[in-house]
Amino acid sequence: MIQSKMYVKTYWKSTHQLVQREMGRNLKAGGVAYLAALKAAISTQGHKGYHSPPYNEPFRQTGDLQNSYTMFYDRKAYFWQVGSDLIYSRYLEYGTSKMAPRPHIRPTFFGNISIFIQILCRPF
Repeated sequence: MIQSKMYVKTYWKSTHQLVQREMGRNLKAGGVAYLAALKAAISTQGHKGYHSPPYNEPFRQTGDLQNSYTMFYDRKAYFWQVGSDLIYSRYLEYGTSKMAPRPHIRPTFFGNISIFIQILCRPF
């Protein structure tokens, strides 16, 4: 009887570790897919002096915004975050008192949500 309890406990631990590892892989793959989709959303080349229309994705002028987006992934907390360290990325997303917003972060996420769900729900 003791051996069967040990076997179940060992089996549970190895299965639990497998599930955690595969969930982490799927979560990271979802973050990588979102980062790629976000960079693709702002890859349309703009012309000098011509800005994107309000409420559309911003045009690519220098490529700094597109290159500034990075992904942070915490394997233990099952958490990823995509963002930019450029101050004007926030202004583009939400607008200012003198500029209408050119959202690209939220529409990219919600426009591709079915793809992310498929990635997260991949079988192990």
